[in-house]
Amino acid sequence: MRTLSFGYGPHHCLGAAAARLQAAVTFERLLDRFPRFSVDAAAGRFAPGPYIRRYESLPFATVD
Repeated sequence: MRTLSFGYGPHHCLGAAAARLQAAVTFERLLDRFPRFSVDAAAGRFAPGPYIRRYESLPFATVD
């Protein structure tokens, strides 16, 4: 029996693409349900760290 391990060397999370897709669908559905809100992705601030890219803050505003 052979095993596949990602414990050493450069690797990429196998679930990263699924997580990105889930986030995209979540934001689309939230904005569909609450159309008066707008997300300002350009003003978003990413949390520090070498391994995980995630928003520390993601501003949104009410559209008049």
